[in-house]
Parts: sequence; C-alpha cells; structure tokens
Amino acid sequence: MNYNSEKKTGDVYDALRDSNYIYPILNGKQRPKRDRAIALCLAVGMTDKECIRCLERSNLGILYAKNKRDSVIIYAFRNKMSVNDLNAKLIYLGFNHLVVSKES
Repeated sequence: MNYNSEKKTGDVYDALRDSNYIYPILNGKQRPKRDRAIALCLAVGMTDKECIRCLERSNLGILYAKNKRDSVIIYAFRNKMSVNDLNAKLIYLGFNHLVVSKES
C-alpha cells in the first residue's frame, strides 16, 4: 500500500468514525447532515460534480461557488485534498470546519 492509499484509508476512517452511524444512512433510515455528507464524498474520492449530485439527491443543498466556504470545499475536491487538510484550510481561513463526529 502506498502513501496515497494509506492517506485515503485514514480519510475514510475519519469520515466514518462510527460504523453504527453509517449503516442507517446506507439503508436509507437516516440522512446525514450536509458537512458529514461532504466529508464522506471527499473521503471516498468523489469529484466536486459527484459530490454536488450526491448533495442534490439528498436534498442537502449543493455546493455554491459564490459562497466563500463552499468555494474552499470545491477547491479541496479539485485538488484531491484530504478531509483533515480541508478542515485545516477552513479553520485557517476563518470558516467552520467540516464536522465529522457522530452527532453530525
């Protein structure tokens, strides 16, 4: 396993911290909050367009480039950043980080 795949595995683990949380989502019994959905999309390697489609289908509000925080998130997708790197960038720029805890 190379560094990139180890990093990706860590991102997926961070985004899915609690497997008891993800199963109801996959079964359609629970809907994630927007930040959690974005973190999951980023962690599994989706493109920004795939993430937007996922958010659209989940009725969570798409990424909007004119929104400064969303534009940073789009940048992260296009530059294949990790969830942790995106959170660091968001905090550095003064935005709320993507919440990846069970409650979100």
